[in-house]
Amino acid sequence: MGYSPQFSITNKILNNVAQAEAAKQIIENSPLVPYWERKFQSQALIRTVHHSTAIEGNELDLEETQKIIAGEKVKTVRLRDVQEIINYRNVIEFISKYQGKILTPELMFEVHKRLGEKILHPKYLGKFRERNAVIVNSLSGEVIFDAPEHEDVESEVKEIIGWDQALSERKLVLCILNWYASTRLWI
Repeated sequence: MGYSPQFSITNKILNNVAQAEAAKQIIENSPLVPYWERKFQSQALIRTVHHSTAIEGNELDLEETQKIIAGEKVKTVRLRDVQEIINYRNVIEFISKYQGKILTPELMFEVHKRLGEKILHPKYLGKFRERNAVIVNSLSGEVIFDAPEHEDVESEVKEIIGWDQALSERKLVLCILNWYASTRLWI
């Protein structure tokens, strides 16, 4: 059986996608002073990096994220948080070169290597995990996420890639679902 994610495209989601597409067209077809274009791109990068890493538990705020992306130092005892910001910024730059290209295991492995650089031991980077994984609430000890069994990860990745290639015209939905699927597999 192939990968078949369970989701529904509601009228609200479809309307939001249509509005995003309309806004994108307006932006792409409007002349923009290069200074403002660079400023908007910079702000979008900072917000994307901050919010994406915050979801994963990074405790740095938006201002600290901005400083790190600019190459400045911030005071924190959680050096891992700083490295996560740096890695995520580097991955965004890396994958921006792959727009329109086919998703492959090699590309996923390269992204994984770059995300884990100086955070995980190199022997765990760029390959399928070899043990089971869970996310545990550090206060209660409760398991809040139980990832797929490690024996299933490779086949699930292949299913996701096959599904992605078959439905590549649905780029926004694919971005969201691929992020979710890869997150649950790489933990």
